[in-house]
Amino acid sequence: MPRDDKFSRSRTGCLQCRKKHNKCDEQQPICSFCASRDLDCQYSSGVKWVRPKEPMPTRHKPRKDTRRAIAQNIGRPSALFAQTCFESAEDKSAWEYCTWLHAI
Repeated sequence: MPRDDKFSRSRTGCLQCRKKHNKCDEQQPICSFCASRDLDCQYSSGVKWVRPKEPMPTRHKPRKDTRRAIAQNIGRPSALFAQTCFESAEDKSAWEYCTWLHAI
């Protein structure tokens, strides 16, 4: 639904107008909406409208050949480890052989 640009939204309206989703005219000390309905007109201090700079990552990408990955997986052979941590087929074969010897 397209937004109607004739009416700008208020980000600093009184609490009653914000609660009722009403366009506040922000008159001080009491806005016209609250005055016409005999409501307690209060303005919030310190409300900030901030957008995060970047979305939070949902997944971590596997890193190749890191010391942490190697240290965490010593003694626990896994297909994922074997696929991501070796730069060559020879390195992978050597790791599989050592893992096989350790299992015996």
